[in-house]
Amino acid sequence: MRILMDVTSLMDRNLTGIGTYIKNLISNLQTIPNVDIDGAWYAEKYKKREIISTHISLTLKPYFRFISAFNFGKYDIFHGPDYKIPSGSFYKKVVTIHDLVDYESTIIDKKRAGYGIHKFEKMLFKARPDMIITVSDFTRNCLLSRFPQFEPITKTIYLGVDHITSFEPAAIRKKPFPFPYIFFVGVIDKRKNLVKVIEAFEIAKEILGDLHLVIVGKDGYCHEIVDEKIKGSRYAPYIHRLGFVSDEELVDIYSHAEAFVFPSLYEGFGIPVLEAMSIGCPVITSNRGAMKEISGNAAILVDPNDAEEISDRIVELCGNTARRVKLIEKGQLWSKQFRWSKCAKETAEVYKALLE
Repeated sequence: MRILMDVTSLMDRNLTGIGTYIKNLISNLQTIPNVDIDGAWYAEKYKKREIISTHISLTLKPYFRFISAFNFGKYDIFHGPDYKIPSGSFYKKVVTIHDLVDYESTIIDKKRAGYGIHKFEKMLFKARPDMIITVSDFTRNCLLSRFPQFEPITKTIYLGVDHITSFEPAAIRKKPFPFPYIFFVGVIDKRKNLVKVIEAFEIAKEILGDLHLVIVGKDGYCHEIVDEKIKGSRYAPYIHRLGFVSDEELVDIYSHAEAFVFPSLYEGFGIPVLEAMSIGCPVITSNRGAMKEISGNAAILVDPNDAEEISDRIVELCGNTARRVKLIEKGQLWSKQFRWSKCAKETAEVYKALLE
């Protein structure tokens, strides 16, 4: 099978969720016999194309919105792992859908959402995928509740998390900070609900005293709201906003946190939840979106809009060693099933089925 995969989303030196998916999917597909994969980057992004090669090693070719036989020669399948596929029907097309957040008007700006919905529906009805991969049953159900006609060509394939477990065990890693802390990682975006994390931290600190909040992630939509919240907090000196960090630094921070606090308002998957579990960090996350599905029974679930409840769970974990140990054991066991090799194998099976 000759596969052409859109790798335009790897044109960022600091990869987040979708970039992590593309990088690890490709590297694992490259180990599967009879799968020959090349990368395609959107031609308008010419100036950034060299960054792709810092993440993954494969042949790279430019493409335009409309695919023609002249563009590439013979491929069996084009895979758009970041919602996008080009028009044209010279070969089969697969698209990965991570979430439908643009349809959530209470979470995202209406103008921005409208643009996203327009592009999304154009992809579905004009570019016309032959197969749709969703990264969770939650995302699959969101898609099919709006577009039930796509049910026969939609399949859930979970992402992996073992990209983060190749470093030394926590027991032999140095502590990144000289104080106890709870931790959040993710793009600083409105839907990540960091304002409530800060409010919950403030309440918990009143009870626990010596506690800090560490926030890791690059700026996203409405990050200014979070910055203002931190600036106005009476505990601002105890809130540490670090920006983007490497995977190795991330493992250090996960390893020694009292808890990973991730009460997001909406996630199509939620890689950080499983990252924390795999490293041995107890997780407090939201009871909505894909988080309940992805975390199984290995996390504490909370109402993301209730700062008091989030705070209560933080205090409960920080003051109960036995509870933390039990949750860590559950999380490490649960997270082992989410492997990139499995994700790649199931994706290759989708390709094969399309060509039969």
